[in-house]
Amino acid sequence: MGIVDAGYVDGDLLVQSVDKYSIELFGPTRVNSSWQSRTGGIDATQFEIDWENRKVLCPAGKQSAEWYECQLKERNPRRVVKIKFRGKDCLNCENRFRCVQSQIGAPRKLLLQAREFHEAIKKTRAMFSSDVRMA
Repeated sequence: MGIVDAGYVDGDLLVQSVDKYSIELFGPTRVNSSWQSRTGGIDATQFEIDWENRKVLCPAGKQSAEWYECQLKERNPRRVVKIKFRGKDCLNCENRFRCVQSQIGAPRKLLLQAREFHEAIKKTRAMFSSDVRMA
């Protein structure tokens, strides 16, 4: 086991350290920097992800309309899933102001890491949140 700080804990590193080096990283994840997370809004962690059926359910019970898997073109390319909801579902939603900033009726979109990376981060965050509650 390797004990590391938040600078070394992301989905890619959590998975690759085990796959390539048989070392499980242990440390806090980076802070979610989305405006929803910073302001008490509805962030990505509050959506139910059905990986097998390629669907996401929002906290208001609306199902995603689009699921697109791709690789981002950046310095360190990574596999992601782009999720989009229907405009009509988001437009009059009671949670809209906590979920979407667009004033012109654009629907909610999510950008998730590929499943294995997303679930590694989720597991690590759960471990650390339970440690905090126990202290």
